[in-house]
Amino acid sequence: MAKGRIRSAIKKKIRGAARVGASGSGAAESSAGKSIGVKPSKRRRLKAAAKVATTKTKNVTAKVASKVTGTMATQVLTKIGTMKEAIQSLDAQLKLHRFKIHQFEPKIKIDFQKGHFTVKTVENGAELEEVLRLRFEVFNREYMNTTRAVGVDVDKMDFICDHLIIRDNRIGRIVGTYRLNSSEFSDEFYSEAEFHFDRILDMPGVILELGRAAIAKEFRTGVVIALLWRGISEYLQKSGANIMLGCASVKTMDPMEIGLITHHLEKKGALTREFGVEPTKKYKVKNLDQVLEYIEKNPFEYNEEAVEKMVPPLFASYLKMGFKAYGEPALDKDFFCIDYLIMIRTEQLDEAYKRRYKTEQEKE
Repeated sequence: MAKGRIRSAIKKKIRGAARVGASGSGAAESSAGKSIGVKPSKRRRLKAAAKVATTKTKNVTAKVASKVTGTMATQVLTKIGTMKEAIQSLDAQLKLHRFKIHQFEPKIKIDFQKGHFTVKTVENGAELEEVLRLRFEVFNREYMNTTRAVGVDVDKMDFICDHLIIRDNRIGRIVGTYRLNSSEFSDEFYSEAEFHFDRILDMPGVILELGRAAIAKEFRTGVVIALLWRGISEYLQKSGANIMLGCASVKTMDPMEIGLITHHLEKKGALTREFGVEPTKKYKVKNLDQVLEYIEKNPFEYNEEAVEKMVPPLFASYLKMGFKAYGEPALDKDFFCIDYLIMIRTEQLDEAYKRRYKTEQEKE
């Protein structure tokens, strides 16, 4: 019993000490509050101000981070763009190497001045590379709307052929070019990919295939086209070619427009079915016969003046010289256009053409 009373007394003392400690702690806290002299309402205002400051700091930090991220993104995109151009440039160089462009030598040389222009055949790989970059600008960037910044338009025929160029000496730049493929140096023709024309190829004589004509956009004038034909005239004389042929393009893939242009050429006597020329299966224009039949039955669809404007100046210049289109056009889906195989025997060239493009040697 004594032990029980003692334990009970000890527990009471412990509880009492705990109560006193708790009471002292509260008093101390209260005392601290009084000694600082901060009223509860002011404490709340300070707390709110601290919260606003923290929020503003976070916002500023986020904005700074956003700007930094944006700058970094711009830098990354710039680097990616630069890298893409570097890859495209490397790809162009590999193509030039594959087709041995830097080993190029001309088959026939021509070189003469006319005003501030030089008309000549390409003499080396560096000049030919400049030609191929001009062709890339015209065929790939302009006609095909490619997003590639740099490149070359090149194929295996470029090493085999000669390349006629017009250089504007005021700016030191090639502004026009024609690829000239003579049967004296080659038994392959670019046009064979699009057309069957064996009966023409079997004709006696030297064939000169004209192709890949490209003129810089700001130089598409009668002057540059005339100079190209003056160069071709001199090349004809030196090569002894008596047949000229090639592809003449019209930028359309619309079936009705293709029908109208074909109808127009036939109506003007500029298109013939002679020699059985026809497009290869891959390049055939589907339903052309039906469209032509529809135009015949509905003549109101044909407006001569409107269709005449669809024929590009270069194609029109061929027709003025006496060239004729042979058979149906080929549909070139790569360049979003149609091509007509055109041909002429040199003795059939229009007399006006002969007078206009007579070479200096012939004048003498």
